Amino acid sequence: MIFERLRRQEPDADVDRCRDGGGTRASCCQPRRNLAHGRDVCCAFSVLLNWLEDPSPTRGIRFAAPGQGWVFRSYADLAAESLAVAAALRDHLGPPPAAGVVNLLTADPRRFVTGFFGVLLAGCTPSPIAPATAFRDRSGYPDHVTGILRTARPVAVLTDEKAYATAAAAATAAGLAGRVLTHPVGDAGAAPEPARGTGGPVAPAAHPVAPPRDALLQFTSGSSGDPKGVRVSWENLRANVAAIRRWLDWNDQDAFASWLPLHHDMGLIGAMITPVVSGTDLWLMTPEQFLRSPRRWLECFGAHGATLTTAPGFGYGYAARRVTPEEIADLDFGGWRVAILGAERIDPAAAADFTALTAPRGFRHTSLVPAYGLAEATLAATGTTPGTPAPLIDVGPRPPRVGDPVEVLGRGVLGVDRAGGAGWLTGCGAPVPGLTVRVVDEDGVALPDGRFGEIELRGDSVARGHVTVDGRPPAAPGATAFVPDPVDGAPDVLRTGDCGLLLDGQLYVLGRIGDSLKVRGRSLYAEDLEAELASAFGPRAGRCTAVLGAASGQDLALVLLEGPPADAADDPDLVREVLAKVRAVTSERVRTVVLRGGRGSVPRTSSGKPRRRAVWDRLVNSAGGSDDWELIGDSGPPGEDGTPGRPWVRQRGDAARAEASRADAPVPAARAGHTEAPGADRAGARRTERGEAPRTERVEAPRAERADRPGGEPLDESEEPAGRRPARLPTSRELYDRWERQQWSVREVAVERDAETWGGLRPFARQELLSALAELEVGEVCVTQTLSSLVDGAPTEDDRIYLCTQLADEGRHVRFFQDYLERAAGVDLAAPADGGALELAAAYGRLFEPELRRATAAARDAADGGHDAWYRALTYYHLITEGVLATTTLRTTRALARRFGLHALDEGLTHVTRDESRHVAFGLAAARAGVRGGYRDAVAQSYLSGVELAARVMVAPDRRAVSPRLRPALVTRAEQLTGHWEVARDRMLRQLGQIGLGELRGTAGRSWDGGRERALDEYRERWGVDHPVRLAGAGAAGGGAAGGGSAREATVPVPSSAGAGAPGPSEETPAGRGPSA
Repeated sequence: MIFERLRRQEPDADVDRCRDGGGTRASCCQPRRNLAHGRDVCCAFSVLLNWLEDPSPTRGIRFAAPGQGWVFRSYADLAAESLAVAAALRDHLGPPPAAGVVNLLTADPRRFVTGFFGVLLAGCTPSPIAPATAFRDRSGYPDHVTGILRTARPVAVLTDEKAYATAAAAATAAGLAGRVLTHPVGDAGAAPEPARGTGGPVAPAAHPVAPPRDALLQFTSGSSGDPKGVRVSWENLRANVAAIRRWLDWNDQDAFASWLPLHHDMGLIGAMITPVVSGTDLWLMTPEQFLRSPRRWLECFGAHGATLTTAPGFGYGYAARRVTPEEIADLDFGGWRVAILGAERIDPAAAADFTALTAPRGFRHTSLVPAYGLAEATLAATGTTPGTPAPLIDVGPRPPRVGDPVEVLGRGVLGVDRAGGAGWLTGCGAPVPGLTVRVVDEDGVALPDGRFGEIELRGDSVARGHVTVDGRPPAAPGATAFVPDPVDGAPDVLRTGDCGLLLDGQLYVLGRIGDSLKVRGRSLYAEDLEAELASAFGPRAGRCTAVLGAASGQDLALVLLEGPPADAADDPDLVREVLAKVRAVTSERVRTVVLRGGRGSVPRTSSGKPRRRAVWDRLVNSAGGSDDWELIGDSGPPGEDGTPGRPWVRQRGDAARAEASRADAPVPAARAGHTEAPGADRAGARRTERGEAPRTERVEAPRAERADRPGGEPLDESEEPAGRRPARLPTSRELYDRWERQQWSVREVAVERDAETWGGLRPFARQELLSALAELEVGEVCVTQTLSSLVDGAPTEDDRIYLCTQLADEGRHVRFFQDYLERAAGVDLAAPADGGALELAAAYGRLFEPELRRATAAARDAADGGHDAWYRALTYYHLITEGVLATTTLRTTRALARRFGLHALDEGLTHVTRDESRHVAFGLAAARAGVRGGYRDAVAQSYLSGVELAARVMVAPDRRAVSPRLRPALVTRAEQLTGHWEVARDRMLRQLGQIGLGELRGTAGRSWDGGRERALDEYRERWGVDHPVRLAGAGAAGGGAAGGGSAREATVPVPSSAGAGAPGPSEETPAGRGPSA
């Protein structure tokens, strides 16, 4: 018996549960007798798992073996293995109601299949995570997994031995330690193994379980931003599987073959769930196996009898390029009924090439079935009818405005006509059963057929919504959004963020709202520009990717030429032709930047779509740019030395700083340093369509003090924008209570696990981190040695008690940084200084330590008198040293740790950051009390004198900063340094508002800017050359052109490559970092 007894439920409860998923009793929950346990269960749950009741011993899945051959596992075998997984999970989780999400992390298709259905049998919701093999840049993979786990909040993570270490580290970083277990089924042919952490061999599940509320938590591909979790109900999944079967006229004689990754919607639902629940024979390959041998995939149809498949368009084009007619001369494709094309805009030329290759062997162009779908619609939304020609239309290179009629300039047939260029669109068919499709204007009003607008979906397959951290839907989910139905208010209307039109019963998709640029009142889509370039240049330019947006008030088109021959990409004629072509398609006011990168340098989703937002963030929003790309063409003016300029790096708002410099002006945080990013704002795109000024997206540096706090405690430092009434700050007694709840131990942070990763870092990255950690350690030592004076002179008993807890914190921080430097970084702290990072850090500490000691000593000497000296010392200690300098360095260092996959360092810095947040909150509350209690002048004078010193500390004129010789590298380094300085400057200004001295922001801003300029002058006098910031022309007051403006948008200075250990612009030790406390 496969099903264990389900918890008895009243019929009305079944109805309510299915209504949550979009169904009704009439459509979903009519009583159905389950033969396994003789009681009524939810129809959708039963339909999707009925194959487990009487699994076929002759049909099943053939898993591609390494090298050649296939390993067959019958559905009876897979059902038994799924039961073993369910039993292991129930043993691990304990009795109900310990159900919830279980993340699946494995690259093994067999373990994935049995793990997925085993999770469902255990009464939990499966949520797949992409394996590391789907990531070209493995350095960012641990952060990706951690982010998914933070969003999903699973009760368990089911993985395999290969991925166990990654999963365990990510779970620990997400605050989910102890929830990772290995799949209990071994390699093909092996007997079930005990799951790690389960305490022994598995046994049949003994606890009754009920269907989980959601059948699936699937994450989007992230092509338009970070992946979002989509809640798919049982009825959503049942409805979409049924719709796919009806659409394709699925029958008992069909067989399926796929190479798609199983963690994403098209491979998961289309190529795994639907065939399995249908009892269809299935051939499964991994993407890597397909890329090595596309002929092996074709053999499934030409030799083994598969009739159905689905793949993105690039897969068919890849097979056409890699396979010769001679290699498939012995294959017969006469039985191949359906070849779905989805996941991306279809290239008619690639489809024609595939047909030309396979038609002599019996393949019919009418078997090409274009489709449109997305994770928020479970999977399939529209598709052409198999066996009928898929239409092509030419709407010209310039799409119409929203609401305008589309003029058809030409027609064709997919797989027959090798149409090319921006204007050719492929018909993606009619809605699948149970869904309706409309094309609407920016206000959601339906448009007539033949008019261009946004695609809207509604129906049974529309998912339950997005989920993010803490289970809350995202406040701004991006271009794709669930909106309430105007009739009943239910959130089952999906605004897809895709633009297209309905014509002659076919849906034609143009592109994403966020991947477009307004040109002469019309939207130009990145896909259109890519198609135009591919048609004009073909393989001569390599694989083209276009990214469109606006930076510093200028429209920008990035053209990335990926993987061409080295001499071709540098061909000046090619570059000139590309620039001219883009100018012809867009306009002269659009600045075009052409970059060359190696094969695979464009980040892509598992389905092959370019992750345009990630490209934009790396090349535009990151001060460091990317070492993966070389600038080879720019239609804008050159730099001063003749090299191509970098206008796309965002320029922060000088006007905003000028306004902030007025004593009575609040910091205009909402106006400085903005960059419009692809896919940033659905409403903004609609405002642009109406000719209104677009709103811009805030591009923020990572906020370490707000992220990933262990235990779910809120951080304590108020972040109220300037100009608003300051938020309530916690009292000393409340902070003491939080200190008791938030205790942590240095011993629990296994710093040794970072040693291998540290050793693999490149010299620049290692030196960058070593400098930061050494400065943090020196800062912690300084504040530990001086805090006792503040304890002695505290105005109240509660203040003294809390400051004693802070003293304990500071000592613990010293121990953590020393342990990490010795045991993870391999630094001998007892060795004499050698001019390296440790000696520089010690010299750096001498910049701020004398003032710290003087101020705290004055507070100690005045302990028996008034509190004037105490408030002066507190202001410099808690608000300048800790609130500005230390917090800035902590957030930077944590960003580096996460980028380079140093999980133990990230874990420790999370604890330290939370502690420091309490310290700064105490300082803010105490300073505010002093301002209100007669010590206003003491606080103000100490703050203003500390501001200039803090600016000098950030520049560090006593330290020689290496200036890269190449101007692009010099500019990059200057942007990193000024961005870091501006983070500190912005914090300094905001704190004034929080303590009730907002009127001093203008004076403080000028003092900061003056102190920084004097420090830069001092640097030149000491070293005989200008600081790199001035050499790069980035020395304007308040941050300069290269990096000034509001620090909320400033980029954290990290090495310029996103890859772990990648070199920065110089292999030397950088200067200009803040100290620690």
